[in-house]
Amino acid sequence: MGTIALLAPTNLNAEIEKFVADNSYNPQFQYPNEVPTETLHKWGEPQEKFVEWAELLIQKNTPGDYSRSVISNSIVEERCRAAISEIGIKEPITITFDEKKATRCSVSGNAIMFRDPPMFNNEEELAATINHELQTHLLRNLNQKKQGWVLDREKQDALILRTEEGLAVLNSLLEMQQKGIWRPASYYLAVSLGMKYGFAEMYAKLRERNLSEDFCIRLCIRVKRGLKDTSALGGNTKDICYLEGIAKVWTWFQESTHQLKDLYLGKVFIEELTEKKTQVKTDDVYLPTFSKNLDLYYQHLAEIGEANEMHSLQTKGLV
Repeated sequence: MGTIALLAPTNLNAEIEKFVADNSYNPQFQYPNEVPTETLHKWGEPQEKFVEWAELLIQKNTPGDYSRSVISNSIVEERCRAAISEIGIKEPITITFDEKKATRCSVSGNAIMFRDPPMFNNEEELAATINHELQTHLLRNLNQKKQGWVLDREKQDALILRTEEGLAVLNSLLEMQQKGIWRPASYYLAVSLGMKYGFAEMYAKLRERNLSEDFCIRLCIRVKRGLKDTSALGGNTKDICYLEGIAKVWTWFQESTHQLKDLYLGKVFIEELTEKKTQVKTDDVYLPTFSKNLDLYYQHLAEIGEANEMHSLQTKGLV
């Protein structure tokens, strides 16, 4: 069982109902298997320089209204199947919906899993999620199998996740009108706060940033999943990979010789790409639909950089 699957509480909904009724309550989570403490920090620790950038991004870009509503399972699956067909994926892809799922959507192998009911701001955000999960994570999974490379999750998971999530977030923003990366910034801030506070105090600190009640609860769940008693300090640090990965991948794209297709050879990470390109077994890999117009793709990347002051990443010491 993968690390993230281990972190899904079996009593999540019941415990969150208790917290909603009393914001001083720290949920007591239960798990089907013991969660080793060391796995929670396998992705590293938040860095203060990234926390400062995250705070600026949240202040600058957080939308006034980002409430979500249900989009039916049938519409979600229809949009996914349309993308699968356009890409030309031959392998069978499973799409499931689970009311106990802690996060909105994730990919494992050939399966895409949504929380039930699936909730999005609008269909634009659904398209962004498909770009993130299906057109990035799923395609890299499928291409990895074609190359046959063995992933060293024990030693390299932090590197893999930074490239993986950085690319996925950038891809999710391509067609969004608002290209601010306030959400990954909020994830980063949440991890930092989770290292210092329990669930209830962490929630109160997040609310001070004018983030919505529902979003703050979900941030606390993301960080504190894996703990039984969420009043404890610490938690799952996976979410620092998003903001750090965005900085890494966006900067990598600024070199003209770096091509999108290279990041789709498999689940490669940037630091090993030069070596891995000498080991390619096949060029017949799945590419996302937006790779058909690379001029537009790089134009969107430039807009993302402008919206998030990313041209100053080097002077901030973030890359």
